[in-house]
Amino acid sequence: MDQLLPPMDACGCGDIGYLKTKTIPVDLTFGVGQVLAVPVYRCRSAECASYTLPDTVLRRLEEIAEEMQETEVLERTFAWEDIPDALQQNAILQAFTFSFMGQEYEDIVPIDLIPAEAVFFQSLRDPTEYYILKYEEERTKAEPAFSFCKFYYDEAFSIEGYLTWEADDGYLKELTVLQLSEVHDLLNEEFGAL
Repeated sequence: MDQLLPPMDACGCGDIGYLKTKTIPVDLTFGVGQVLAVPVYRCRSAECASYTLPDTVLRRLEEIAEEMQETEVLERTFAWEDIPDALQQNAILQAFTFSFMGQEYEDIVPIDLIPAEAVFFQSLRDPTEYYILKYEEERTKAEPAFSFCKFYYDEAFSIEGYLTWEADDGYLKELTVLQLSEVHDLLNEEFGAL
């Protein structure tokens, strides 16, 4: 458990970094391999190419690279040895959802979240227009997947009210399905990061 990482630290550029996942290349004697879903700290800037690898992650990454070398495998997914995959993924998802609070866009604002599951946004142009970024476990393969949906809701928003509305056949229009690494880029392009 002590290997699970806090949701925030420093990005390689010096700004606040949020726990995200990234594919990291590794040099092997038989070619360049890659490790998928490596936990890193990255800031919110879409233009920033920097990131920070925590020391515990770096040590585990070296172990994985040695295992890849021994088995002559070019691709592996990052995992701790002694922590169940589900617990590791939950920590990443919690950090990811929390990273949206306080985030600013030109056209939408994050208004609430369900940790590790969903982030709700409200349109700044039409107060009845909402969006939900929702973790999709059944669509997840190497990297967590999210559906991005739009819906209209006429009452004051609350998660409890939304869940009741959704259970009563509220209509969600799915706009797209994204990998975790694609989410921030899409939101910045569609809604304008500030």
